[in-house]
Amino acid sequence: MTFNQILVTGASGFIGRHTIKRLMEMGFEVYTLNHRTTDLLNPVETARELERVNPSHLLHLAWDVSPGYLVSASNERWVQASLGLLDQFIEAGGKHAVFAGSSFDIYATTTQYGKCKSDLLREATKRAQECGVSFAWGRVFQVYGPGEQQGRLIPYVIQSLLNNNPAYCTTGAQVRDFVYVSDVGEAFARLCQQELSGDFDVGVGVGIPVKEVVLEIGRQLDKQELLHFGEIVTGKTDPAYIVSDRPVVSPFDWDPIVSLPEGIAKCIEYWRQYGK
Repeated sequence: MTFNQILVTGASGFIGRHTIKRLMEMGFEVYTLNHRTTDLLNPVETARELERVNPSHLLHLAWDVSPGYLVSASNERWVQASLGLLDQFIEAGGKHAVFAGSSFDIYATTTQYGKCKSDLLREATKRAQECGVSFAWGRVFQVYGPGEQQGRLIPYVIQSLLNNNPAYCTTGAQVRDFVYVSDVGEAFARLCQQELSGDFDVGVGVGIPVKEVVLEIGRQLDKQELLHFGEIVTGKTDPAYIVSDRPVVSPFDWDPIVSLPEGIAKCIEYWRQYGK
């Protein structure tokens, strides 16, 4: 084992693509667990990959976030698989693990997803401490950016307006902490590099009503007349307020740099080029 080999799950995902680029720039030798060739829910297959790579670091980003994930029974399977992966990593001599959390693990634990993320944080922290391995949890807030799933809010509104179609929304009163995806990737890369232990908020620390984000899209495209608020009922699993309480000075030497207007502009440019 060398001390800069990192095994990454979810590397091809929305956050993962931005993270591995920074890890390589930092000098890590990056290996990925590809879901097309390795079943992350199968401990035999993950053990095989850990033996092959023998990593010093583990970054676990993968999770099932397909439609309905907030209430899906698959969340419990991912808890067990994630704990098993951590155990295997520790047994193989790994020294530092970083797991992706979610703002739902403290703000929406009534959902199956939020409860399972919270359970994973508690148990993984305990196991790492007992074995003397450093463990960091990156609690991701409202991440957005180019390449986000099409059905989510920002891609939906942008694509609707680009096609001159109305965009139907809730009242937009929900307050969220919007953080750009490349900033999130940078945060996870730094959590791997700095080898700190603890749970850390990956958010801007500023709450913005969803309506303001939608209006920003309308302003940039000059199509505010296509925005229709109050046409969709807010879901029961949709909390009113989810904002990071991160301190002014980041505890792990990271600060987001992409402003919301800049991030929205980048999203619009992306969907102009790649949207249907």
